[in-house]
Amino acid sequence: MYFISPIKDPLWKYVCTEVASMMGPRYVLKIWSSELGTFSSQEKRVNLSCQTEEEAYFLEKYSFVIISILQQYFPALKELHVTLNSK
Repeated sequence: MYFISPIKDPLWKYVCTEVASMMGPRYVLKIWSSELGTFSSQEKRVNLSCQTEEEAYFLEKYSFVIISILQQYFPALKELHVTLNSK
């Protein structure tokens, strides 16, 4: 999966690899360019920024998959906060 190799954040790279193994590589194409932000332990959420509305929709629709992967590192995580980062 050549499109995962340019991801600089090792945790997001891991998430994308897991999504690919669970859902197939075509689904990773919808999220790989998103960026993992900070984890708020108080709000029990992690921030994700993405470039397109399609990415945002996919991240929100399948947030349960991404949350389950990230809970290995952030057990208290309950929610994704997706923001559209139009450049």
